[in-house]
Amino acid sequence: MSESTSERHVHLTDYLRVVWRRKLLVLFIWLLIFVVVAVVTFSVRPMYRLRARLMIERQLTLPSELGPVRMEPTKEFYQTQYLLIRSREVARKLYNAFNMASWREFQKVTDRDHIEIVQDWIRITPQPDSHVVDVWILWPDRHQGAEMVNRITDFYLEAVQR
Repeated sequence: MSESTSERHVHLTDYLRVVWRRKLLVLFIWLLIFVVVAVVTFSVRPMYRLRARLMIERQLTLPSELGPVRMEPTKEFYQTQYLLIRSREVARKLYNAFNMASWREFQKVTDRDHIEIVQDWIRITPQPDSHVVDVWILWPDRHQGAEMVNRITDFYLEAVQR
């Protein structure tokens, strides 16, 4: 084979020379990316995940001298409890307790039910292999969000104790 048809091997040093010759362009691009990421990071409104942890148990009172007897709840029982936590009743009470009708966000919304919006905020995460469930919301104000989660649990407990 002749030298004219053979391939030239490219080494790492060749790449480094190209980058070094274009160092100002590389530096400019890196700084531009850094500034954009910094601006976006510091301009985003922080969201807090606020949660309350509930233990859901089923107690039946039998007409005997044994008193309350604890039975293992079924999957349907838990699903019912999750629906009660996210129910319209709980969401409506939360909406009224915080006077959300006067909030600017709700005054803009005319095409959707306000109670449905509040229901969408309420999240539930069951803990595996336990009777524990996390009730949580994402909220920009951690103090108000904590109060909201506490009220959600209070309203749920009122609903199941009736």
